Amino acid sequence: MKRYIFVRILLAFSFCLTANSDSFNIWSEVDSVVDFKAKLHVFKADSSFNNHKAIIICPGGSYHHLGMKHEGFEVAKWLNTLGFNAFVLQYRVGVKGWRHPAMIQDLQRTIQVLRENPNKYEINPNSIGLMGFSAGGHLVGIASIYYETNYLEELGIFPNVSLKPDFSVLVYPVVSMQDSLVHKRSRKNLLGKNPKKQLIDKFSLAENIHKNISPMLIIHCKDDNVVDYKNSYYLYSHLKSLNGLVDLVLYKVGGHGFGLKNNKDIVNEFKKDLVEWFFKLGILVNK
Repeated sequence: MKRYIFVRILLAFSFCLTANSDSFNIWSEVDSVVDFKAKLHVFKADSSFNNHKAIIICPGGSYHHLGMKHEGFEVAKWLNTLGFNAFVLQYRVGVKGWRHPAMIQDLQRTIQVLRENPNKYEINPNSIGLMGFSAGGHLVGIASIYYETNYLEELGIFPNVSLKPDFSVLVYPVVSMQDSLVHKRSRKNLLGKNPKKQLIDKFSLAENIHKNISPMLIIHCKDDNVVDYKNSYYLYSHLKSLNGLVDLVLYKVGGHGFGLKNNKDIVNEFKKDLVEWFFKLGILVNK
């Protein structure tokens, strides 16, 4: 396994990252939608080692804006070197006046599009995972928990495919909407200035997990001064007690929002631990 990881790392440096990238509006073919602007940026793996597995990436940004480069495009390019087909979702956010359910509608629509068009994207429709950073991690959590709730129904869309992700990775995620742990800016941009208690409770992830959630990896730094790492610990402990299909990686230092910034020492640790988890679950295998 270690030798395989080393080979992949060498490929990451030697492989020219000219991925076949493209983008399109995920709502362009939906007649009932006129003003939704959510783009999906497609990064296909090189055909020589395409593993035909897909990861949808949700950048963070407090549900206000999106860190598209270091939590999106750079992550996608790196995942390409591991054989994954990566899809960076530029979902609707608060700076444009959007609130819930816009964000989860964008993510569920993306899952639907990929599962319904596996040949077009050269993917296995039964191996589609999610990866989210900060508020994007919260969005991934919503999709992982509420996959049986069709948030597309109000738009007249009834997918004939599952909206359940096959695995999820949450990186320094927002988890709680409760006052004790909430990242206030994320809550405001997702639910509005004065959200009802019902919404606060519903979108506090730890309190709503269930035993049928797919395998999940949670990564956080203890010195995160933006989103308290206890968010991740509570989510982990609740899910661990139900089905055990969850792993938690806590770093002493690294702060918040490191993504794939090249000047951050934490990035190499993050990559290593993520690859090891992929091997552990059989998402990556020796060839």
